[in-house]
Amino acid sequence: MMAIFNKNNPENTTTWTVKGHFDTDKGRVRKHNEDSLMLKRTGEGTIAIVADGMGGHAAGEVASRIAVQTIIKQLLGKGTLDSEKNLHKVVSMANKAILDSANTNKERRGMGCTTTLLTLRENKLTWAHVGDSRLYMRIGERLEQITTDHTVANAQEGAEEQSHVLTRAMGLYETLDIDTGTLLLDASNPYRFLLCSDGLYDMLNNEEINDILRIRSPFLATRCLIEMSNYNGGLDNVSVIVLDAVPGQYKNKDMDITKEIILPK
Repeated sequence: MMAIFNKNNPENTTTWTVKGHFDTDKGRVRKHNEDSLMLKRTGEGTIAIVADGMGGHAAGEVASRIAVQTIIKQLLGKGTLDSEKNLHKVVSMANKAILDSANTNKERRGMGCTTTLLTLRENKLTWAHVGDSRLYMRIGERLEQITTDHTVANAQEGAEEQSHVLTRAMGLYETLDIDTGTLLLDASNPYRFLLCSDGLYDMLNNEEINDILRIRSPFLATRCLIEMSNYNGGLDNVSVIVLDAVPGQYKNKDMDITKEIILPK
C-alpha cells in the first residue's frame, strides 16, 4: 500500500514529503504468514511497524497482530509520536496485551513476536525495537542498520549457529527491555528508511538490499526486495516497509536512488 504525505517543519520552514509502501509474503517454505505490519498517517506524523511472530511458538501470528494493533491504537489515541518515553510505554502495553491474551487462552501460551517501530514527525524520527526485525537508514549510497539484533549470536562471540535464538521478545515476560532512539533529519539530504523482518536479510545481504533500494519508487523497491528474497529461497515470511522522507528542495529533482532492476521470471 502506498502513502504520500506532506509536512511542514516550523523550525526550519522545510516542507518534507513522506511517501512509502509496505507488503508482506509468506515465502516459499512456510504454510502461514506470522508477520504483521502497518504504515499509517496520523495528525501528528507517520507510524511504521513490523512485527514477526516467533516461529515454532504457539499463535505467533496472533502475537504479532496484537502488537501492531495495540501500538497503533495507543498512538492514534493520545500518544505523542516524537517521544522515546511514549514509544517505550506503548510497546510495553503491547507486551502486556500479548501476555494477557496468552493467559486467557491456553492454546496461545508461549506466543511471542519481535517489534520494530518507527515514527516520523516533521524532521524528527523516533524508534523503538525488540527482537531481530530491523530498521535501516539510507543516505546517498550508504546503508546503515539503526537497530541491534537481540539474538544469542549477536550477544555471544562464536555463537553464529544460534543466529535466530532471541534474547528479547514480546510476550514472554512482564518486564521487557526495549531499545529506543531519536534521529533528527538534515534538510540537505533525502532519506530512505527500511523496516523488515529477518525473512528479508536472511535471503539478501546488506549489499544486495542496498542495491535494490536504489530503485526510486517505494512500491517497486518493496516488491523487488520481496521477490528477490523469494527467488533466493524464501525460507521464511518476509515483511518490508520502504519509507522516504524528502525535503522540499528535492521535490522536483530525482533522488539519488534510481536504478533499473530486472526481476527474476
